[in-house]
Amino acid sequence: MAGRSMLKTILAYLPALLGERGFAILSIIVFTRMFSPEEYGRYALAISIVLLVDAFVVQWLRLSYLRFYAAAQKSGTLKQLNATSFSMGAVIMISASAVSFFGIQIMDTDPAMKSILIASIFYFAAGIPFKIIAAGARASEKALVYGMMDVGRAFLGFLIAFLLVTFAQFDEEALLYGPAVGFILASIFGGVYLKPDISRDYSPILAKDMMSYGIPLISVFLLTQIMSITDRICLDFFIGSAAVGLYAVGYNLGNHSMMMIYNAINLGVFPMLVKTFENADKETIQKSFTEKVEIIMAITLPASFGLWAAAPNIAYVMTGEDFALEVAGIIPFITFAGLFTGMKLFLFDQVFHLYKKSKQQTLTLIPPVVANVVLNIILIPMMGIQGAIIATLISSVIGLGFSAVMSRAIFTFPMPYMKIGKILFAAIIMWLSLNVFSFSHDIIGLIMMVMVGGVVYGSIAFALNVLNMRRIIFDHFKK
Repeated sequence: MAGRSMLKTILAYLPALLGERGFAILSIIVFTRMFSPEEYGRYALAISIVLLVDAFVVQWLRLSYLRFYAAAQKSGTLKQLNATSFSMGAVIMISASAVSFFGIQIMDTDPAMKSILIASIFYFAAGIPFKIIAAGARASEKALVYGMMDVGRAFLGFLIAFLLVTFAQFDEEALLYGPAVGFILASIFGGVYLKPDISRDYSPILAKDMMSYGIPLISVFLLTQIMSITDRICLDFFIGSAAVGLYAVGYNLGNHSMMMIYNAINLGVFPMLVKTFENADKETIQKSFTEKVEIIMAITLPASFGLWAAAPNIAYVMTGEDFALEVAGIIPFITFAGLFTGMKLFLFDQVFHLYKKSKQQTLTLIPPVVANVVLNIILIPMMGIQGAIIATLISSVIGLGFSAVMSRAIFTFPMPYMKIGKILFAAIIMWLSLNVFSFSHDIIGLIMMVMVGGVVYGSIAFALNVLNMRRIIFDHFKK
């Protein structure tokens, strides 16, 4: 797999990720001005609980579908894969929703929290068919269809939520009802366009194989989500939902921005890695991983340093006045936590996926999860939100370290240290240049920071020939 081909695939998915993330940021800009930190905090808790349930019952099915797609396509059994996946998805949707609804009814909580938890069931159920159909678009490398589905559901989700709040007088539960409707409409579009064969060709044998691969991953997804939700639960318990709201906004702007970048890389590259793994020799697979390391570093390192430098500008432009000051201090630390977590999830952990070593991947999560829980319990009562930030950063470093060591015991590939050094140098110079100048805390100042940072980093990367940039550009103009 050539590096240029990999980069081209990433760029094909980038507009979708930018569009989807753009509406997510627009939601923060709008809704942090419509809701208080306490109200936004209840929403953040609800969405964290949804993601925890999703990690327990859905993510294994989505990843199994992706993992088995190439083999099913090769053997002509895509009908069986589709029928089996959608059948299991339907069972999961109905049973998990029913259990959740019953559990909420017997909970002893305030009416506002109960109302938003009911909305979260609708959001959860609507997302299941969307995730399977979107996985089909991704596995078949239909980047345009995937992009239209993802951007469409994000746009519709934002629009419907805004209309519910503005005209129907909904409270924060609109932030879940709107995206749920977006999931449904995007699933209809994807189903009509892709026409996945949802026949009665259900295969118990294939279902067993998918569960054998995917169910052991549940512990991985659960531990990952526990590490993500512990800070919010502890903040709510020790301080209150307002602290959850402030922290969640800063976390979303920092961590989710990094995850957007990693996802843009992974959406196109992981299916290509699976195909390479299924059909190529070890040396070719090693080369593919090395190329991916360079691409990841060339994109995520400057993004991390850029978010660090622009944190105050981002906070004041993108959040309401009740959020901005606190969010500005959260973004830099959470951004680097996202950098380390992404390296674990989208680089070293993929070795476990390809070699189907789910148990080993689970072991890499236990130390950071334990550290995260313990540190949150100790630090939040002492330091408040700052304690949650420190716990998240430390646990992300621990997780990366364990994943790197244990994955390389299964499969090793050359690390391009010299190339990473060039990228880091360019990113640091960019960060220094952004701190030399004074930029206003408004949209103009933020745009200027992006332009200056892009020019400085791009110029140095070109001079150092990062990603073989000079040759790619020269070859392009020779045509």
